Amino acid sequence: MNCIVCGRELTGAHKKFCSKKCSNANNVGKMMYWCTCAICGKKFLWKNSGKKFCSDECKAKYEPPRREEKKGRKENSLTEDAAEARKMGISYGKYMALKNIKNSVIIKRRFNNENNA
Repeated sequence: MNCIVCGRELTGAHKKFCSKKCSNANNVGKMMYWCTCAICGKKFLWKNSGKKFCSDECKAKYEPPRREEKKGRKENSLTEDAAEARKMGISYGKYMALKNIKNSVIIKRRFNNENNA
């Protein structure tokens, strides 16, 4: 198979063009955008404005920003409840059922006290 612009034989992964030069030559007359390489700062033409790197070499040099690793483990109510259940010697489910019953009794008492007053 040959390059559709210059006719040279294609090698490797090339499917239509032998080089970026031929690829860009094929885009003449199409809307092109000036882009700036995020690594070296070189300006280059490309078919869409979202291109960040001028070459594969610059793309290989790019290291995306890393998220900061969490320092220490934050306790949440689930782990606190599970630890409390273990301390009492009962299952987590039984502990949560007792906790919910206890909370509903407290709410009912407050409601009855407010209505009687």
